[in-house]
Amino acid sequence: MKFKKLFSLKKRNSRKPRANAFVLESLEPRLLLSATPMTAAVVTTDHVDYAPGETAVITTSNTNGDGLQFGAGELVRFQVSRTDGMAEYSGSTSGVGPTGNEAWYVTDGIGGFTAHLGSDVSGDGVADWIAPDNDLTVNSSISTTWFVEEQYRNSSLLVTAVGQESGAMVTQAFTDAGTNTTTVLTATAATTVYGTNVDFTATVTAAAGTVDPTGSVEFFVDGISLGIETVSSGGGADGVVQFKTNAFTFTLTSGVHSVHAVFTGTAGSFNDSTSANISHEVTQKHITGRFTADVSKVYDGTTVAPGVATLNNVELIDLGNVGLTGSANFDTANVGVNKVVTFTGGILTGSAAGNYILDSVTGDQADITPATVVVSDYTGVYDGLAHGATIVGAPGEDLSGSLIMTKPTNVGSYTESWTFANPNYNPASGTNSITITKANATIVTSGYHGVYDGAAHTATVTATGVLGESLSGLVLNGTPHSNAGIYSDSWTFTDSTGNYNSTSGSVISSIAKANATISLTGYVGTYDGTAHQATGTATGVLGESLAGLNLSVTSHTNAGAYLDTVTFTDVTGNYKNTVKNVSSSIAKANATISLTGYVGTYDGTARAWPG
Repeated sequence: MKFKKLFSLKKRNSRKPRANAFVLESLEPRLLLSATPMTAAVVTTDHVDYAPGETAVITTSNTNGDGLQFGAGELVRFQVSRTDGMAEYSGSTSGVGPTGNEAWYVTDGIGGFTAHLGSDVSGDGVADWIAPDNDLTVNSSISTTWFVEEQYRNSSLLVTAVGQESGAMVTQAFTDAGTNTTTVLTATAATTVYGTNVDFTATVTAAAGTVDPTGSVEFFVDGISLGIETVSSGGGADGVVQFKTNAFTFTLTSGVHSVHAVFTGTAGSFNDSTSANISHEVTQKHITGRFTADVSKVYDGTTVAPGVATLNNVELIDLGNVGLTGSANFDTANVGVNKVVTFTGGILTGSAAGNYILDSVTGDQADITPATVVVSDYTGVYDGLAHGATIVGAPGEDLSGSLIMTKPTNVGSYTESWTFANPNYNPASGTNSITITKANATIVTSGYHGVYDGAAHTATVTATGVLGESLSGLVLNGTPHSNAGIYSDSWTFTDSTGNYNSTSGSVISSIAKANATISLTGYVGTYDGTAHQATGTATGVLGESLAGLNLSVTSHTNAGAYLDTVTFTDVTGNYKNTVKNVSSSIAKANATISLTGYVGTYDGTARAWPG
């Protein structure tokens, strides 16, 4: 009976399955494959040697010769078992693939899925492992995989393939003759202070016999090698040796580290082994600092103390990689001798700062000596204020109150003597020039701008001083103005105080033409043979009659309706010329009709009514 019928499976094509991906410690294995007797059915592997963590590809096929052959599409049972009598363990592939000596089943040509627990093929009431045929082809050949677990190091193994329908059974044996080892890593202390020593010891034990393992051990901290030790100790023909390394913990930065050791055995004699990771904590080293202030500084108005901050007990390897920053300040900014300097806000800097804890920083004492002021001549523009010489001391410090001298206000050139006294400065005296130049008065002009209204109008001009005071001496020429037009009126400012510059200028005013009031009345009447025209008036803004209204175009004699355009042309210069329409009408008159009839005797002649 075909397996595919038993499980109601249909042949299907699918993507090529992925090999099982298991991660174990990479120790060098040796799986040596022995020759398989030639039969009609054979089973082979893709390599002659494997390491734990590798995947062996196992392939069944048919060859020429006597014996049973695998059938196309049949179910084949695979199993790898020990032949060295060593105990089987549950294995590391539980839940992913067959473990220990568990069997698994593959149907020729069926694939597209990874190994999984499927049907109960063996009939023992437990689901069996079903794996894909990697070549996905019905060809009497099955390609399957088996993960080499760590437990099979130094084992003799046998792979068996059994056809469930053909009955063909083939085997292949492989062994590894090396002696397994185990490596255990210990440290002299679980915690050390940065900069002190710690010893790591790797104890390598042979799995069997009393021959001491030979080889070397490489120590790793956080995956970084500490170096290889080739010299061992403790050789007592008991199958146990020790390799030691001494690590200065400045090699290990502050924090928790993972350490392990890898034993590489002599090839062909001892198999490699790797220790479990152990945790080692390096705590920060406590250090102190000192601030050495400069002997003295010149008063600058601040409490900042210049000097150098240094650290005590820093490891030599970290010199240049750890520094100290913070603030050093005097108790006050004033001049004094042996003033206390305090260092605050100390922070460790640099790439190695994380390996240390700063406990304290010792301060110092230093002097603040008097500064010297610089007194300079004053030159400025009159601003209504009193001015003395210019004095410069510490940045932002106003020393004008300590400078005793006469301080003039008005424009002029002065030579004044002065004295200076301040506890934070050296006393001084001298003579300096004070020059105050004339200021410009603020002149504000405002011309008149409006429409002709018959009244006189004037521009306005004001003169104001630096303190907002009104200044006399401002004369406006040429105003007022009544008639329409544009006017430029000059003004002059002549200072009478001596503190301002005299000046002059002009101001523009404008009076626009007004609109005259035009009133028109059209003529309405009946034709009488006489010429008639509209009537009208032009009136100004003061009610005055204006000339320039032309009504001649409205003169008409004959009957009709007329729309005439009347023009107003200003003759005063104060009004806008304009035009306006007016309607007139002359109705037709009635003619007078008089008739006389003909009276006479018939004479054969036509007669007309007399007209």
